[in-house]
Amino acid sequence: MSSVFPDPLSGLFSVRKSQKARRISLRVVSGRLEVVLPRGVSESVVPEVLARHQKWIERHLSGFRDVHHARGAALVPDRICLVALNESFRVEIGDGGSGRVKAENVVVVPQETAHAVVGLRKWLCRVARSFFLSELGSCAATTGLEWGALRVGMPKTRWGGCSCRGTISLNARLLFLAPSLVRHVVIHELCHLKHPNHGRMFHELLQSFDPLAVIHARQLKYARYAIPMWAA
Repeated sequence: MSSVFPDPLSGLFSVRKSQKARRISLRVVSGRLEVVLPRGVSESVVPEVLARHQKWIERHLSGFRDVHHARGAALVPDRICLVALNESFRVEIGDGGSGRVKAENVVVVPQETAHAVVGLRKWLCRVARSFFLSELGSCAATTGLEWGALRVGMPKTRWGGCSCRGTISLNARLLFLAPSLVRHVVIHELCHLKHPNHGRMFHELLQSFDPLAVIHARQLKYARYAIPMWAA
């Protein structure tokens, strides 16, 4: 029996209940982390298990990704699932396609792999900008924090940022994560408009709007493993 761990820890790994298992175990299946629980063990123990075995998880997931990069595995997908939007998009090869939207939920890319990946990344940024504008509007209304401008990119190491002029920067790769994690990052950056640091007052403000901020921050440590290779 398999079940997806409930939000806010959804999207990056799965939890499986096993009648035969005698102890909690972790394994990597096709690049995805699976937590196996014996019968009678509650899923509430999973965050503690992940924290305790963080180095093992990072080592094995990184190893899987490195091997598949070396083999050039599936850089151009047939289908793209954007978890934050709860939408799936079909990818087609076509003349003149460079991340062009052919029809609803159909993206056309050129045949040459490098150009196709460039097209998909540009398309992802366009979709992300529209989604982030909506999220920023919603979160700003909730928090009462006003932002100036939005910048969307695909930096390697940061999910977001906030400038002294009120410009919010967000990573287009957030679209592959659960909505709760996207909202956490957006609220996190909005809170920097009032407290441009990570001091006590910042964290108090953040947790007043996102009571699960500590769990969300921990989840983001593993979030890079949810990113497909063409977008990594």
